[in-house]
Amino acid sequence: MAETISIPPSNLLIDTENPRLPLPNTGQRDAQRALSQHLQRKFLALAKDIVAHGLNLSDLPIVMPMKDDLKRYVVLEGNRRLVAIRGLENPDSLVGAVDNDVLSQMRELSRIYQTAPIESVLCRAVKNREEARHWIELRHTGENEGAGIVRWGSDESARFRARSGQFEIHSQALNFLEQHGHLRRR
Repeated sequence: MAETISIPPSNLLIDTENPRLPLPNTGQRDAQRALSQHLQRKFLALAKDIVAHGLNLSDLPIVMPMKDDLKRYVVLEGNRRLVAIRGLENPDSLVGAVDNDVLSQMRELSRIYQTAPIESVLCRAVKNREEARHWIELRHTGENEGAGIVRWGSDESARFRARSGQFEIHSQALNFLEQHGHLRRR
C-alpha cells in the first residue's frame, strides 16, 4: 500500500527507465540532459510554474525506494518535475542540452528559485514498479473511458475561469447577449 512521505529533492533520482528517454539506463546526468533536451520549451514552462507556484499539490510524484542505505527514491512518475527542479538548482548542468534562450531563462529563474528553494517534495511511495504501473499507465494513456484524466473542453475551461473571476472576452460577450435577451442557449 502506498504511503505519503516528504523527501528532500537531493534524495530523489530520475527514473533512467522513463519512457521519454530513448535509451534506458543512461545514468542520472545523461537522463536529466536527455529529458531537458527532449522537452525544451515545455521544460521551461514547467520550471516557470514551479518558481511561481511551487509543486502541483494535486499531482504527487510516485516514488519507490532504492535498494541502498542512503534513503534515496527513484521517481517513477514525476520525472519532468524533478528535472525542472534540478535545472533550477543548477542551470549550468543544462549547457549543451537546451538551446541558449532556454538556458538563459533557466539561469534567471534559478536566481529567483534560490531565494526560496524546494526543500522537500511530498510523494506517494510504493514498494516497486508493479505497484505503480496501473497509476502511471492510467495517467499517460488518455481518458481510458473515464478512468483516466478527462480533459476539460473549452466550455468547462471558460466556466472555471469565470467562476474564478477571470472572464474571457468571448464569455463576457455571450453573457451580455444572453442577459439582454439577444441570444438563447438550446
